[in-house]
Amino acid sequence: MTDTLFPLGFVFTGPPSAGKTTTLEAIARLRPDWQTMSESARKVFEEAKAKGDPNITVKNRAFSDIVFLRQREREKPGYVDRDRICIFDRGLLDPLGYKSMDGETIPEATDEQLTNRYNLVFLFDPLPEQVQDGMRDDMAQTAQIQEALRAQYLAHGHTVIPVPFGTVEERATFVMDMIEQAAGLKPKTPRFGAYMMHFSPASKDFV
Repeated sequence: MTDTLFPLGFVFTGPPSAGKTTTLEAIARLRPDWQTMSESARKVFEEAKAKGDPNITVKNRAFSDIVFLRQREREKPGYVDRDRICIFDRGLLDPLGYKSMDGETIPEATDEQLTNRYNLVFLFDPLPEQVQDGMRDDMAQTAQIQEALRAQYLAHGHTVIPVPFGTVEERATFVMDMIEQAAGLKPKTPRFGAYMMHFSPASKDFV
């Protein structure tokens, strides 16, 4: 297995205030045998804040570059067990999605690293509540972020599955069911096949 492919890797993506972290925490409680990885961007932000570094903010143009490099390190064999299911709160393409909104890219990012990297990507729609903590964007930017992230993963060959609205338990159950089928832990249902067909990069309905 190469560093660039992660067949048991799954990603939660979406704009801020979408319920990604809450759902991931619920899954961690329900499936302690699965690996769950917290958001690299938040770690970078909190470390900079603790050090009083005014240059590292989510609005800084270099922020996404730093997050990309941190995420890449956290996905390497040895940091995570690639023989076990692992769910990431944002993946390696999230920083590229944010950079793309300014017409920029990340020099260290290559197609070899990014194409078909993960098994599935789960896209969370924003929740009505917005939390202002320095990490969140206002609702005017939400649709742009949503589309930029979705487009980035699709462009690199990933199937991007929207997570339905619901309670935390309902969303966690939906995600776990999809992961178990994708990882071959249970038989694939017709609904799973429909999702794979409709939300793949090849779908004319979703590009």
